[in-house]
Amino acid sequence: GIYIAGQTSPGGIEMRMGSNFAVPNSLIGSIPRTDNIIVRHIRSRVGEHSNRPSDNGDAMRFSKGKNIVLDHVSAQYGTDESIELDCEDCTVQWSIIGPNICRDAGHSSAIHCKTFFLKPSNRVTVAYNLSQHGVQRGINLSPGDQFPAVGSTGQADILNNVLYNFTEEGALLSNQFGSVYVNYIGNTFFR
Repeated sequence: GIYIAGQTSPGGIEMRMGSNFAVPNSLIGSIPRTDNIIVRHIRSRVGEHSNRPSDNGDAMRFSKGKNIVLDHVSAQYGTDESIELDCEDCTVQWSIIGPNICRDAGHSSAIHCKTFFLKPSNRVTVAYNLSQHGVQRGINLSPGDQFPAVGSTGQADILNNVLYNFTEEGALLSNQFGSVYVNYIGNTFFR
């Protein structure tokens, strides 16, 4: 497992994409199928990369992992999403997600302004976060498994989040990967 304890560093840890960074994928992420990850008190900022176009550009991305916790993180200025998770038994809590850079910032689509993407994710808790300033995907969640068997289910607890200033779609829950069981409680939308 991996534990990044940003709270032990005076002033915390901030990561920014520099001009020599290769084609952007994500600043903080895992190779697929890396399990048991805890990331706490980290700030991740992607920023524009128009001279290095990419379909990605996430501040944080974790793929096909299990037992992942993001706690007190700040993921901002992504050109794809600020946080993208494909995980099982994962938690995102007490974090700031977005804003993204939306126009001509390096994504292959001229306008791409999505913030928080969990697909597919199962047994996930998203609690006490601020997701802010975007067009879509304030929280976009498709619970379940990538290759669901007949009768598969996906479970999520979406609790007490604030979604601020989304112009089209603040939240989306999808049954793309199986039947969805969601506790969607106490979330607030502001425009």
